[in-house]
Amino acid sequence: MNKKNYPSYQVIDSVDLRPFDNRKKDFGVGDYVETLGFVPQIITLLENSIEQIHSHNGVIDNERIPYLWCAERAMPGGNVWSKRDLYGLVESVHAYGSKFFMGALACPNQFAEYDTRAEWLYQHSDVFDLFIRMKDGSSTADTNGHINPLRRLPDGRFYEDVFIEETLRYLEDYDMDGFYGGDGWAGLLVPLTDGDFHPDMIAQFEEFSGIEVEGATTVQQAEFILNSKENHRRWIEFYANRWSSFYKKIHEAFHRQGKEFMVIDPWARGPVDALYDFGFDYKRVAPYLDGLCLEAREQNWGHRTGEWLYVWETGERVNIPCIRAQAPDLKLYWSACICNAPEHWVVSRDTINVIERESLSLPNLSYVNDKGDYCRALEGLHLIFGTDLTKEEWRFLDQRWDLAYNLSLDKVFGPAIVWSDAVEQYHLDRMERWEITAAVQQMNYAGAPVHTAVNSRNLAAASCDAYLLVDPLGITDEEVEALLQKQKEGAGLIVMGRVEHPKLLEALGIRHADTGNAAGVEYNAKAAEGIGLMKEAPYLKADHRDVGDFIAEDAEVICSLKTKLGDRVLLSYKKDEGNGPAAFIRRRNCWPDTPCRGRYFKDYAHFVSECPDEMDKLMSDLIAKASSAPFTVDKGQLYLIGTENGYTHIGMGNMGNIFSQITTVCSKDRIVHFDDYDFKRNMSSGYILYDTQPHRIQVKVPMDGAITLKIKCREDGIFEEK
Repeated sequence: MNKKNYPSYQVIDSVDLRPFDNRKKDFGVGDYVETLGFVPQIITLLENSIEQIHSHNGVIDNERIPYLWCAERAMPGGNVWSKRDLYGLVESVHAYGSKFFMGALACPNQFAEYDTRAEWLYQHSDVFDLFIRMKDGSSTADTNGHINPLRRLPDGRFYEDVFIEETLRYLEDYDMDGFYGGDGWAGLLVPLTDGDFHPDMIAQFEEFSGIEVEGATTVQQAEFILNSKENHRRWIEFYANRWSSFYKKIHEAFHRQGKEFMVIDPWARGPVDALYDFGFDYKRVAPYLDGLCLEAREQNWGHRTGEWLYVWETGERVNIPCIRAQAPDLKLYWSACICNAPEHWVVSRDTINVIERESLSLPNLSYVNDKGDYCRALEGLHLIFGTDLTKEEWRFLDQRWDLAYNLSLDKVFGPAIVWSDAVEQYHLDRMERWEITAAVQQMNYAGAPVHTAVNSRNLAAASCDAYLLVDPLGITDEEVEALLQKQKEGAGLIVMGRVEHPKLLEALGIRHADTGNAAGVEYNAKAAEGIGLMKEAPYLKADHRDVGDFIAEDAEVICSLKTKLGDRVLLSYKKDEGNGPAAFIRRRNCWPDTPCRGRYFKDYAHFVSECPDEMDKLMSDLIAKASSAPFTVDKGQLYLIGTENGYTHIGMGNMGNIFSQITTVCSKDRIVHFDDYDFKRNMSSGYILYDTQPHRIQVKVPMDGAITLKIKCREDGIFEEK
């Protein structure tokens, strides 16, 4: 194999030492690359503890490396390696043109199942006292061993100073190119509401905020911080400041010696939820990271452990574009679950439809830059872990990644989510979470083609079909003027949630009214039909998400809530001559709070029962209409990308469904050519059905899977290839 056979996208491959063989001259690197079918730009030795670095004595000899550092969780099946072997492996990887990173988790590999624990941190806890103090006063030293790298050591030194010195020495000795911080290096391994309430973090918080924390015990101090909105907000800001200063110091020291520093994300969170839950601000840390990997891991967490909200594709179609809209300079990678035998999952055998759907969708997420161009939101892939896959399984995945990453993003159809720093700050100041993820995610479930975002700073240069605002409280006059200018140029304006800005209210054709409790739903079939929505809506009903606090002035009311105070707008539409349409949706989806990170559903059945209702589907259709989407679907998830030669790449998903389904794709124009991609024909992952209608196609989409099409249309139904 050509030693420079890189894929067209960036690949960071995280492994333990099991795929290599220290009995071979090249330490098995050639065999591993042959199995992969490509050469990763970076190979990372992950699933280690930081003690591997701190216990390094500067000597590389034939001393054996503890087996726990050779195979994840000390799983049987690997070789025993020496320090000299590891050095030889690094040089063999370099011979293929790849970089080699040391990686570590923020825990000392304590796993009861395997009866394994890395002991060095415990043995040296008098110096490295880093275990997290939970809000109930307990310590992670007694449970899972999670540590807090933001702490000061007992002798007063900041841990990062020791980390920088000893990690750089380790990287230099082994000729490695950088460090990869795994779980717990970007946000702690516990939410801010649980820890770290160690006396040192309390002292650091007091120094930062000027607040004197009251309470004689950890429990009392945690309550003092969390039970006050102002104190809790400052606690969040303290951690955000602490992470950015931590990375800045590391970045400067590493780059002086030509080394890189990358991390994995705070549990798949988007910009808002990462900040609230873990005190992690993507925008603030972006200048100091060489890359960040986002754990969009529906095929693992979503289907195995109930981590629903953030890791499912529909949520990442919100989070990933919004991260890049907020922090365009941050190199973001999809941290994809491939195979992890020690954790008992092999995706390509367990949920192959899911990994295929994600592989064809996530790499095509985009954001709009300051020049108005659609840019791919993900630089590439971070693989966790590919150790146990076969050559054939790698070919299956590689084909799909190649297709997705090599599609040209000439045009992204559908509305762009508008990211506003002002709106985010407004909500944070009031400690009211900006529910942008949940609101748009539910629309994605219902079929709205929402998979791009734009920062409000870039509105002037943007040329999107429509702009989607979620709960835009605190939006600035300048942002509103920019949006209204886009509307004058013909773009749609879509607002979900609450509205206060007078010019936005005027553009939407609504005004505030006294709130009334919903007693029923009134559907205006004539108005809906007039703009091309469904003619009948027999199953529309209101629920707890629907609030009646607006009435229409000069907007067409499509759906209203019946209250004792009169009708209140739930959905409305306004189209002035010469302007783009303005759509208003009062329902604002938000998921209930739980102490678990994203585990908002008890089990799969509970999740399926919470799928979109008919009102959500009507709202989704209104979004598609207001954004002049060229295609719509009657069920399932949809994304639309304009590519070369007049073709539109269409992806249709069927997530959250335990049955295969027939999806109807409707086009505004006559379809003159359509086809599936060659490698997907006649496979179990979906197929095209026969349909005689010139404006529609029917496709069979498997449970939790997807089908992708390329379609060419013309209004007159005639197309001549040039």
